[in-house]
Amino acid sequence: MRVTRVTAIRPRRGRRAALFGAATVLLAACVGVQPPVPEDRFYRLPDTDGSEHLQEPLLDGTVAVARPTAGGLHHERAVLYIDSERPLEIRRHNYYFWGDSPPRLIQAHLLSYLRAVGVGERVMPFDPAVRADHVISGRLLRFERLLGPQGPAVVVSLELQLGAGGKSARGPADTYTITRPVTDDSVSAAAQGFGAALEEIYGRFVAKLPGR
Repeated sequence: MRVTRVTAIRPRRGRRAALFGAATVLLAACVGVQPPVPEDRFYRLPDTDGSEHLQEPLLDGTVAVARPTAGGLHHERAVLYIDSERPLEIRRHNYYFWGDSPPRLIQAHLLSYLRAVGVGERVMPFDPAVRADHVISGRLLRFERLLGPQGPAVVVSLELQLGAGGKSARGPADTYTITRPVTDDSVSAAAQGFGAALEEIYGRFVAKLPGR
């Protein structure tokens, strides 16, 4: 009995090269249709208005502005938002970030505002090594965009308190919550809205200071 051997036909080098080239072109074409990865964008708060300048300082001596405390997501740099269909769910944008953490931004923003309106003889960032006559401290509770069919808005909730110099001397804390519509659904418009909401909170806080 004769056994017939079947020999596999190997493709020639030229054919192999052609197949490899075609596969490379096909792969490149597939990769080429992929959408580009969005670019990270970073935002800051707008400059404070400071158009209302007090005739004389409300607080004598040095006023120190401490960085507000914050917990969880509000200490991170990702811009947060809430969809009106899920009001209890706080979400993070993947490509939109604050230039610094919100507590740091708010400390600098409040410092600029208090200097502009002239709330004290000297206004400075809080430094535990430097004695201050008054200390303004706070806690950030909410700092989110609001998205939904009713129109874009921002919400800010900030607890502020004035205390005498010294770690143990604290005054009563007041919580201020502002919801403010913005011009459009861009993050830039939201940043402007956050700044305006914060200034409204600062104004209410200053209005309750001794001497007003």
